[in-house]
Amino acid sequence: MGATRDLTVKFSSLREQSARSVRSPSLDDSNLLNNAQGGWAGGGHDQLPPMWVDLVDQVDDDVRNIKSMMAKLENLHGERVNNIFDKDLKGRDREIEQLTSSITGKFRHAEQLLKRIGRASEPGQTLSPAEVKVRAAIQSSNASKIQQISAAFRKLQQKYLTDVSAQKSGNDSQFGNIAQSIEELSTIFKELAVLVIDQGTILDRIDFNMEQVVEHTKEGIKQLEKAEQHQKSARPLKCIGCLLVMIAVMLTILILKHR
Repeated sequence: MGATRDLTVKFSSLREQSARSVRSPSLDDSNLLNNAQGGWAGGGHDQLPPMWVDLVDQVDDDVRNIKSMMAKLENLHGERVNNIFDKDLKGRDREIEQLTSSITGKFRHAEQLLKRIGRASEPGQTLSPAEVKVRAAIQSSNASKIQQISAAFRKLQQKYLTDVSAQKSGNDSQFGNIAQSIEELSTIFKELAVLVIDQGTILDRIDFNMEQVVEHTKEGIKQLEKAEQHQKSARPLKCIGCLLVMIAVMLTILILKHR
């Protein structure tokens, strides 16, 4: 399926501008007269989309970047889990941590842009009820889209935590950073709840699930610490020592037997 682009925002903006031009015929007559006398220099300026449309485009850019970064992060997770004996595990963990932080920052930036859409207008301009309604609809639509992506991001993090916890070859600070990222996403969605009042029930469920994820992550870190302490016990070393002694004895017997 080919790439597509949602032109609903620009269509709504141009439709609103068209309605305003119908209500002001004298302005249209003046523009036509100016165009006839002085050509089209400067013409078309009134047809430029409003400032908030640019904000919507920036949100779309953030969404595309987040998806691309998540794909890269998923690949890094796979490399990290499947190469537990890699000499540069710390470097790989650091790269994963930085990319996770960048994705969280993109979510925060997109959330701030959505807030600005509701109040970004030209100086001295009074928003019509129709334009207020369009902006609110755009905010709600984009907030829902970002929620879906963040849900996929949280699942990606949870899967990585589960895979690495089975190995426990990473460091605990990385788990703490991932948990902090999940907590920050929870804060973002609490603020987004103001923008999508009609979807309050969905937001409540998402917020509750995110809090549960944070709690489970903290509990998982505690269990990992206990597992690490158990692995560091001397019992495995004693077993290895006994096996080495037995091997040495058997080799000695074989040597003496064949002399």
